[in-house]
Amino acid sequence: MKKIFFAVVAIALVVGLVPASQAAQTIQLAPVTNLDPAGDYVHAGFAAFPAGKDFYLFEAVKPATGARPTVYSPDQTWVSASQGATSPKGDIKVKVSGVIGTADCSKEICGIFIRYGHESNGSSDTSEDQFFPITFKAGAAAPVLPSDAITVTMDGAAISGQTPGTLAYRTPKTLVVKTTSGAAVTITSSTPDCTATGNVIEALKGTGICDFGITSAGNASYAAKTSHFPFNLALGVQSAARVTTLKVGKSATLAAITNFGEKVAYTTTSKNCSVKGAKVTALKVGVCVVQESAPAAANYTAIASTINIKITK
Repeated sequence: MKKIFFAVVAIALVVGLVPASQAAQTIQLAPVTNLDPAGDYVHAGFAAFPAGKDFYLFEAVKPATGARPTVYSPDQTWVSASQGATSPKGDIKVKVSGVIGTADCSKEICGIFIRYGHESNGSSDTSEDQFFPITFKAGAAAPVLPSDAITVTMDGAAISGQTPGTLAYRTPKTLVVKTTSGAAVTITSSTPDCTATGNVIEALKGTGICDFGITSAGNASYAAKTSHFPFNLALGVQSAARVTTLKVGKSATLAAITNFGEKVAYTTTSKNCSVKGAKVTALKVGVCVVQESAPAAANYTAIASTINIKITK
């Protein structure tokens, strides 16, 4: 892929950059000098946003060549055509300050860092990583609280905002969220293909990507923070209720439909039982082997499995 180059609206910073005529895409940043250290915004605008891509823009201390920043602001601007993100078609505001954590931008080189977002495999694709210096006017920076830390687990395992998790169709999962500040969090779905109700998230499709924003309001000691957690969507696993034991001479009715509403078909070649429709009847002691099947659909898998029913006296 050709690197996306950028033209910065500030003569002092344009020197040495690739000319706009060579750029595949163009972004304008302004202002980039004389910013208020107590808190300000850099405005960005894409001339032609690459289709199907997303980016993160945020303030950071200049990283080593070829590396990503290790000191950066938690105020991350996600730019995407997806619902819940900042639209690439309008004004894109990136919050900046003269202090980033413990870093003083009057002594460090601070700037705007841009990279691919989670929809563009940004955790591993660094081909569009760019850093653009900014400067601040003289004055006192506002006190900067340490950013709240958000940790999330699902099914007992930690999940990361850098590596997408997996969320199956119509299989609700509960997120266990903890913050350093102890503040309560809110969880929102950035895309219409998923929902968030309290701490429970659910996929409404079996393919695609969903993003959940988890926000801590912070407190007097910790600054508010929003972290994004992407999930790859997976097909739901179709299932039907089963019978595991049955007495000789007794009958049981197996599930007529699956958890997703598909009709289940049952057959058997076993001499220990008989099957008619969804009704199984035990004939003699042993194991009744029943084959069950149900069709697949766009969002879930088919059923083609075996039920072993133990028959007792």
